[in-house]
Amino acid sequence: MVKLKPRELALVLYRLTADLDQKNAADMVGRFARALSQKGMSAELPRVLDEYEAVCDRESGIKTVTVDSARQLDDLDLSKVIKALGLAEEEVTVKRREIPELIGGLRARTEDKVIDVSVRRRLADLRKNLSAGLVE
Repeated sequence: MVKLKPRELALVLYRLTADLDQKNAADMVGRFARALSQKGMSAELPRVLDEYEAVCDRESGIKTVTVDSARQLDDLDLSKVIKALGLAEEEVTVKRREIPELIGGLRARTEDKVIDVSVRRRLADLRKNLSAGLVE
């Protein structure tokens, strides 16, 4: 038996629900979850639902931006990040994550771009340059 990955299952679920109204789509999601459970795959459901959300956004032309920062960013800071990525706020979904190991600054990712202006990255670059003898 072929085991599908969460992203593949999410795409199947999207295709099953794409043309349904909200009530029927919710019913289909419930039936899909029961089918996964019957196949012993209920542990996959949270990842499938995360991927489902991403598939829905992608099919609607909405990009996902993941913003990692050492501290919580306010909406103004997020707006600047989205603009720096060349996107309009209306066309993105933002996933915020606090990662204290970044020390300061932030890292923003879309499917095709990465902006990393974290202190951790700058320290790693400095370490690399010092090791290579590029910094006097």
